Amino acid sequence: MQKEYNVLGKSFNERDTDASQACLLVLTYFMDPQ
Repeated sequence: MQKEYNVLGKSFNERDTDASQACLLVLTYFMDPQ
């Protein structure tokens, strides 16, 4: 049970990290004065 929960938590954290990086990319793209 604990092991399954850890796997779920890891996948959620990885997805959050991907979303955060995507947001940062979009933000830097719009902030770029080019």
